[in-house]
Amino acid sequence: MKTRKRYSLKTEILFVAMTAMLIVDISISIIMSNIYRNVFVDTYGASQKQVFGRIENELNNRHENVAVMFDQVTGSWHIPYYFRDPEIDDILEFSINYKMQKEMEASIPDTETMNPVLIVSSNGKSHTRTETSVTESFEDILKMPCSLRALENPGSIVYTYMEKGFTADTKGEGVVVISKAFNNTYGDGEYAILYMI
Repeated sequence: MKTRKRYSLKTEILFVAMTAMLIVDISISIIMSNIYRNVFVDTYGASQKQVFGRIENELNNRHENVAVMFDQVTGSWHIPYYFRDPEIDDILEFSINYKMQKEMEASIPDTETMNPVLIVSSNGKSHTRTETSVTESFEDILKMPCSLRALENPGSIVYTYMEKGFTADTKGEGVVVISKAFNNTYGDGEYAILYMI
């Protein structure tokens, strides 16, 4: 007959108490971990929702500003006139350029003043409102993806990401080019593209 070694009553009570405490500790740890995880997920989710809401509002406001500016610029009388006639005399060209510059400055919101604005016409004429120089030829700009997408969607504002910009400030960095193609009001097939870089 095998004999079983009996532990004292104190040892058995101590063993049961320690086991119960260990089970309670593990249970509390699991419960608290789940509570903290749920609180973290809820808090993180709420904060991300606020951040994305703020980003959405800023992007919508920017798009509204760009849309108003593009509509004012493309609706100007001076711009189609300037781009329509490739051989206007120097004095008239200077006068129209000056008026276009003033119209563009008036139509661009204060928040957009640092962005270069460029208009390139299919007849080879261009106009810029910027302190930086354009580093690509206007023929090359008309062949870029931002121009092709704008021509595919005339009258619509198109956002195109490009690996490098075409101004001195943006040549070595990725940029989002905002563009809009528009026909001149004389119906002769000539068009121009307005860019904001």
